[in-house]
Amino acid sequence: MKVFTGNELREMIERSGVDAYGKRTCFSTIMEYLRGGNDHKTCCLYGLRRTGKTVMMIQAVRELDCYGDIAYILCENDDTIADLRGIMEQHGQADFFFLDEATKLEGFIECCSFLADIHAFCGKKIVMAGTDSLGFSIASGRELFDRVHMIHTTYIPYREYARLLGGSIDEYIRYGGTLTDGKQIYQGDSLEEYTNEAIAHNITHSLKEWDVERRLGPLTAVYFRNELPTYINRVIEYHNRHFVAEIMNQPFKSHDLGSARNLANRRGLPIEPLKDNEITEHLKRELSLIEPLFKPADKAVMDEIKMYLEKLDVLYSIPETDEVIFTQPGMRYCQAEALCRSLLAAKSFQQYSVRERQEILEIVRTDVMGGMLEDIVYMDFVLRMPDSEQYIIKKFRLSDDGEFDITVIDQKEWTADVFEVKHSNRPVPGQARHLLNKELCASFEKQTGATIREKYVVYHGETFEDKSGISYVNVEELLKRDELLDELLSENLVCRLQKESTVE
Repeated sequence: MKVFTGNELREMIERSGVDAYGKRTCFSTIMEYLRGGNDHKTCCLYGLRRTGKTVMMIQAVRELDCYGDIAYILCENDDTIADLRGIMEQHGQADFFFLDEATKLEGFIECCSFLADIHAFCGKKIVMAGTDSLGFSIASGRELFDRVHMIHTTYIPYREYARLLGGSIDEYIRYGGTLTDGKQIYQGDSLEEYTNEAIAHNITHSLKEWDVERRLGPLTAVYFRNELPTYINRVIEYHNRHFVAEIMNQPFKSHDLGSARNLANRRGLPIEPLKDNEITEHLKRELSLIEPLFKPADKAVMDEIKMYLEKLDVLYSIPETDEVIFTQPGMRYCQAEALCRSLLAAKSFQQYSVRERQEILEIVRTDVMGGMLEDIVYMDFVLRMPDSEQYIIKKFRLSDDGEFDITVIDQKEWTADVFEVKHSNRPVPGQARHLLNKELCASFEKQTGATIREKYVVYHGETFEDKSGISYVNVEELLKRDELLDELLSENLVCRLQKESTVE
């Protein structure tokens, strides 16, 4: 266990190069805790690796600028809670304690309550972070209970990604999810290493420290067979493959696989277009490669793993659907890319030349990126909803007759804004066909009791309103706005953007 305080801490901070990094949005919440009154609580930075936890702790120390009143403690393997108790007693004069890699402490989950009961109760400010962050989630439900502020870092929305790292929304889709180079992390062996270390090991090690013999439930058998990391990776892969399968099997979407099926005909080539059942059968074979691991009796295992992935903010399950969103888009895109390439290696595609297969691959990639863009916008809306009691955000599907990608329902006024999300840089008539479908709109209003107020197409092109009253909004403009939903719900966003442009 290493301890830094006073001049030694100052020198460590200066060597860290922390001034070169921007601050995450949640950094202000840490400072509010550190500079606030005594609420008898600790503070935990909770998230996967490479999402800025240690950097934010060092930034907070720099911001406080009172090195003699701070003890920065770096925990190491084989350190114990008893060691931490002794160190904190030795530095009893400190007002602020920063505990990095706290989950490495033996017995942390079962014995960490003394941090709140003794030190935080007496007015000490304690900020913790650790690689195996699931341990914090378990502790917050047990030993720390309501005596901890949990600051989540796993999900990095596009507006933060763009502000801290730069890059377009397409780069975010391909590589977003961490605050390091996604081009290296989300590729082949690097992706497997990241998922093993950041997610599978995170869960496995946290459960190991949590009296596993009594509390593992459905995971007990696979844990003691040392198969839990494999199951975790397979659950992640399984959900991602299902996402791609759904995208590829959806007919009649602009730039969808239907276009790829008819590529030969469009180019005047004497080649039979691909049949739906050929695509479906290939996808079934791809999914079946991982299904043997999961026996029917293992559904409880899969559900339990999914629950832990949701606790880590890796997964978000869309209510009232079977759909799952990955909060790290680069991870999903990498696995989707691998599946797309395997699709083109299938026998059904061998009738095409290499060039034609590459064209098909680009069309499929566009489909996948379109589906991911829809999820990104939906997730952003959900997490930025100002009042969950008043507003409902959901997807609306009317059997096979049509859908709205996103709907925002105001239960106070009983009005709704409806959205179509398209991975396209220009407006085309087909993009708004569901929004202009009178029967679909009537069905939505009848089922929800809400009158449609505004209709939007979110895409890559310019922001404007067309003659039919459909508002086209640039996706990057939309996702970068700080008060996004307040603006959407108060008036048409296009009008607001036009006003701002006039003022400038």
